[in-house]
Amino acid sequence: MSKKVNKKHIGVEKYNRILQMLIANARKIDFKYSFKDFQRKASELYGGYRNKSIKTITAKSVVEAKPVELKPTQRKYKGVTRINAIDVPNRWFDSIWNFFQIGEHLIDFSQAYPTIPIVIKSEENELSFVGAIEKYDGSILQEFTEKLRIEFDGNYQDNTFVGTKGQKGKGKRQFAFWGTENVDFPSVIEPRQISAETKELVDKREELIDTKRKLKKLEKKVIKQGEKKLLPKVKPVKPTLKKITKREPTTLKDKNRAKELLIEEFKLGLITKKEYRIKIKAIDEMFDKGGLIK
Repeated sequence: MSKKVNKKHIGVEKYNRILQMLIANARKIDFKYSFKDFQRKASELYGGYRNKSIKTITAKSVVEAKPVELKPTQRKYKGVTRINAIDVPNRWFDSIWNFFQIGEHLIDFSQAYPTIPIVIKSEENELSFVGAIEKYDGSILQEFTEKLRIEFDGNYQDNTFVGTKGQKGKGKRQFAFWGTENVDFPSVIEPRQISAETKELVDKREELIDTKRKLKKLEKKVIKQGEKKLLPKVKPVKPTLKKITKREPTTLKDKNRAKELLIEEFKLGLITKKEYRIKIKAIDEMFDKGGLIK
């Protein structure tokens, strides 16, 4: 029977554990090592531990471990196969991203348009994939971000990413591209008028990802409000009977809004029924803890 993976151990903790074991092994034999080389080695070995408990990362297992290439999760969506890179709204490519921002941006893009190939490239590293990536922790984008951290070595301002819609190959297959200024960019696709049917498909995908972002923003707002309630007041004022019995006007409103966005997310197929039930329960528990003005 396989051991149950502890979900509390996120990808960064596993990566750091692998790095520690590599350094510990080197010191045992008095080996002169390069910290950057070990960082690269840890990134290569991480894929083999992604779905395992952090307890399995021992000095012995790291010595025997082999590099494992992480692959994106594949998820099928109805009606998206007719969407090409040229059909995607320009807003996905019009900004500038730092190395620690680009990963989350590409996750949103992959979920909105899972059949469009994605390419991200710096001077020393390149990643290409097709498919929806569900979350950042433990993904190929987290691994790629760690490689960029090593490559840029603190010079993050001069190593930003910009995007474009490109094409290559005999059939000129379209793809979404993001790269630093010092790399060769692909041939830009000439803009064209898309059909009403394609526009409807694109609008649905944009609505799906917009719903996801609103829900995430609302969750952060609720957490921030909860943190404020926990802070000590400089000048505590004795509450009146009216204030004690009065509910915050935004609490019930935010709770209902959170549930509405979650229902939309479920209808659009962004989450499963099991995930929906878990999140509904979490929302109820989150709001039931507060509610009184103190």
